[in-house]
Amino acid sequence: MFTELKNQIFDNWNIELKVVDLAVKVDGLEEEEDNGSDDDDDDGMAAVEGTLNPFCSREVVMVLVQRLGKELQNMSLQTINSELDSLNACLNLCRFILMKDKNTNYTQIYDEDCPLKHVVQSLFDEMTSTAQQDTEQQKQTKGKNQMNEIEDFQRQMMKNQFLVSLDLVKRIQEMYHK
Repeated sequence: MFTELKNQIFDNWNIELKVVDLAVKVDGLEEEEDNGSDDDDDDGMAAVEGTLNPFCSREVVMVLVQRLGKELQNMSLQTINSELDSLNACLNLCRFILMKDKNTNYTQIYDEDCPLKHVVQSLFDEMTSTAQQDTEQQKQTKGKNQMNEIEDFQRQMMKNQFLVSLDLVKRIQEMYHK
């Protein structure tokens, strides 16, 4: 689902919506042009003014904050790897918005009060801590209990994928500080 949202935002970033009177479809009914009233009509239609592209708005940043905040709950190497594709899509979307919105700041992502900065920093701290704990745990168990090669390989692959995500978080932090 998050990958679909990311693709929609990529595709629709530069679309300018300058429709002054846009008819909204309600209950499957269609309406022709009316007298321009903003009230609900008898057939269930309402006219809405729209001038901003919803794909480059503050709401997109808030979706990113919610998704990354979800990762901060119950963080471990196992839980992150179970939703790694979604997390990476979210992190790549953060990078995309940071690059595209640098000059315009439509999403307000560069504002001082943007909660995304804090969430990214918290995610970085938690992921770094998790990686260090996993390394220490692996050192302790390696001497006591020899894992077979398949389990060791699987664990190393999970850790490598985790480190790729951690690198994405580092890149996002760098983009904020440029």
